[in-house]
Amino acid sequence: MTRARPAQTFLAALATMIAAWPITTLFVGNAWIDETLGLVTLAALLGMAGRALDLPPMLTLSVQLIGVTAVTVVTHLHDHLDTSLPSALRALGADAHHTVTAYAAPAPSTVGVVFFIGLIIAIIAITVDFLAVSARSPGLAGVPLLVEFVISAANSGGSLHPRYSFALGLAWLAMLYAASERSARDWSGLRARIPGRPNNPTALLGGHDFGPFTRTAGVGALIAALVIAASLPAASQKFMANGLARGNGPATTVGFSTDLDLHNNLVDRDHSPVLTLRTADLNPPPLRALVADDYTGDHWVPARPSYLLRGVNGAPLQRYGQNTVPITSSPYTMVITQNTMRPPYVVAPTQVASANFGGATWSYDPDTTQPSTTRLEDSYTVRYLSQPASARPSSQTIDTTGFGPDLVVDQASQSRIEALVHTAAPSGTPFQRVIAIQDYFRDGDNFNYSLTLDPTRKDSAGRPLDPISNFLVTRRGYCMQFATAMVMAARSIGVPARLGVGFLPGTVDSSGSYQVHQSDAHAWPELYFPGMGWTRFEPTPAARTGLAPPYASPTIGSPESAAPRRSASGGRTARGSNSVTSAPGTTTPTASRSVNLHLVWLLWVFAALLVLAAAFAVLPLLARWSRRRLQVGHGAADDAARVQAQWDDLVSRMEDLGIDPAPQVSPRSQEAHYRLHLVVGREGQESLHRAVDVLERVRYSPRPGPGDDLSAPADDLLMRIRRSRSFRTRVVATLFPRSGRRAVRSLFSRRTRR
Repeated sequence: MTRARPAQTFLAALATMIAAWPITTLFVGNAWIDETLGLVTLAALLGMAGRALDLPPMLTLSVQLIGVTAVTVVTHLHDHLDTSLPSALRALGADAHHTVTAYAAPAPSTVGVVFFIGLIIAIIAITVDFLAVSARSPGLAGVPLLVEFVISAANSGGSLHPRYSFALGLAWLAMLYAASERSARDWSGLRARIPGRPNNPTALLGGHDFGPFTRTAGVGALIAALVIAASLPAASQKFMANGLARGNGPATTVGFSTDLDLHNNLVDRDHSPVLTLRTADLNPPPLRALVADDYTGDHWVPARPSYLLRGVNGAPLQRYGQNTVPITSSPYTMVITQNTMRPPYVVAPTQVASANFGGATWSYDPDTTQPSTTRLEDSYTVRYLSQPASARPSSQTIDTTGFGPDLVVDQASQSRIEALVHTAAPSGTPFQRVIAIQDYFRDGDNFNYSLTLDPTRKDSAGRPLDPISNFLVTRRGYCMQFATAMVMAARSIGVPARLGVGFLPGTVDSSGSYQVHQSDAHAWPELYFPGMGWTRFEPTPAARTGLAPPYASPTIGSPESAAPRRSASGGRTARGSNSVTSAPGTTTPTASRSVNLHLVWLLWVFAALLVLAAAFAVLPLLARWSRRRLQVGHGAADDAARVQAQWDDLVSRMEDLGIDPAPQVSPRSQEAHYRLHLVVGREGQESLHRAVDVLERVRYSPRPGPGDDLSAPADDLLMRIRRSRSFRTRVVATLFPRSGRRAVRSLFSRRTRR
């Protein structure tokens, strides 16, 4: 089992699976995981078998590739093991290509996707196994791991949680630690090779010494893995860091984060255009980019679609579950031009009936009819349904079966939410009560619209209030707070509710087109009623949004009845200091937990650095303890034992500096071994000779005395060896000595025997 190297093989396979972990965010279901895990396990077992049989490394690699490929083909194409095999493979390739190009993440795990994901990751696992185990170069194995991780992470479409990169970094460090002593020496510093020596690991790669390259590539892989989760959102993708919609000016594209934080103030004043639209609808609805139904205490996280259907231009969109068509509605057409929304996001009204994206491949979620695309399309057309002022629920009883998270009320703020509902809407039908709740939020005497949040208050026990409670206490916030509070209020009375995020329809120019800017980004609640389906409400005050939807308009004589409408010539009118025209800062909710994400990431990195620092501090101490223990064990005997302890200490220190230990033969043979490996000049060779001479004298002299001591030549030799080694080798010898690692293994082996 020693030649098979099971520990290193297991770690290589584990690291490969961890590098593939982000793929779970790209596909629905876990069908690909089981098959991929089986193939990676098969590759690991074949590698262990080849090494146990002492097969040449390249032959072991070939056996692994043939075995994995054969099992994959037989598993999926056992009915095509004849002349039809090439066409069957092409069909699987076409299926996988269609899935990854026609669907936005998460895409379905089709047969073609499972086939190619399993095969590709298994090949990467074989490559990692060859480099880390057969070639004993775990540092270099970080390169294919990083490639695998980057491909997975770069397609996730949003901010990747730091746990993915942190887990991969730990797995890679474990590979380095568990590598054989020679592999660790190759990675940590320059290595002297014995010409013609058999089983030389570097000979597997053409006889070249990859120590320096391995060291650089491996460390680079770890650093890249640790920072990639934070660096991807900050790249040119323009995922928002300081606001829900954000870019760098007119030439940029706009995206949406999938994490909407209620803690943050809004400071973005970006007026960059997002798109232009035209419609015959005199009161066009907001344009939605995503839906969120999962509130986790301080932020919203959109639920992943259970399935995405491929869109067909002009064809009616299918609807699943509770996504029903309104009984009373009028169709309108909206033409979008000069679109800058970055794929996969598409903005469209809530009730999309059909769409036309020209030559672009697009898909949609049948649970929300929210479209998504695979490429940026400058113009597209959507046909949507608008409910009139007379629209009402077909029943006052709501069947809540199947709504799940759309009925969950935030526990931290539930008591305050229920108190607000009791004040704003103590009685009436569910529809009447939600309109009363909406009006209560929109009343300027109750709540104030502001981009700057009041400082977080504390409860009677001195604990900070949660974001919703803080909003209800301070009565000050922007659309994200208003929409979230109304969602929770509706849920508290049994009405399914979720959050819609997108843009207000902008302002009308002289040509009749609506210009939508990044500062128009907005959030609103969507509530479900029988006969109406998912229906938009508007709790954010009129100074920001204009009138509420016609079916949810306030009663005559209420403060909202005189709210300004959108003007065809001047945009929104009668705005105070919070208007888009007078204050470009009226943007939207923050759509990214940038500060919190980076803080968590920094904490993870800090924890990792603490662990590494502890290891670097412990190992040198263990090395000293091991050498002192050796000296004490020998020192209790005679002068010969004392000198032997000094020699063993010298050998251990040279081994820390990357010098192969000599076989346990005569002192002169050991001297010849070290002369071959050391580059220490004439003075160093003389110190080596003096040390060996003392060792030889005490071993074979009948009366060794206290004058026999090799500490002086040993110290001189070590000094010259250190000078001849690279800086990195000296650092590793000091902080990560092999004698310390050997002491750790010795402690664990003794504990195991007990």
